[in-house]
Amino acid sequence: MLALRRPASRGAELKSTLVSSATPLVFDAHYVGAGRLDVGRAIKQTVVAVENSLNLGTQRWPHDDDKPVSGTVTYRNTGSAPVTLNLAVSGAPYSVEQKETTLQAGGTGTVRVTADTRTGPDGQLAGRLPATTGEVRVITPLAVHKEVES
Repeated sequence: MLALRRPASRGAELKSTLVSSATPLVFDAHYVGAGRLDVGRAIKQTVVAVENSLNLGTQRWPHDDDKPVSGTVTYRNTGSAPVTLNLAVSGAPYSVEQKETTLQAGGTGTVRVTADTRTGPDGQLAGRLPATTGEVRVITPLAVHKEVES
């Protein structure tokens, strides 16, 4: 259905649209990703995250010398009006540098997400970066692996 509505979109772009518009679930993002796919929302939504997720790699054990690691999430606004997205990261050890970003009509914008693994549990640490405004909701799953002692 989504491919029929957006015939110029390729596979990766369609996947990003589906992941971005998913309905978040209360379960760990490591197991469920962005959440439940919502094709109806994907068809209507004009803002998507270009990348399906953000993986910040592996922090090797021991963690007393870890440095925060960062990456960017890029958003695209295919609509005809500017959109200001409110950003609120969920899940430790993640933070986002800015609380909002404005995308011009037809434009893109990036936000920086940081994971600080110097504290907290070891293992696969998942989170989400919801970007919202009005009816627009863009979900980006986050991951960093804090290596366990071995």
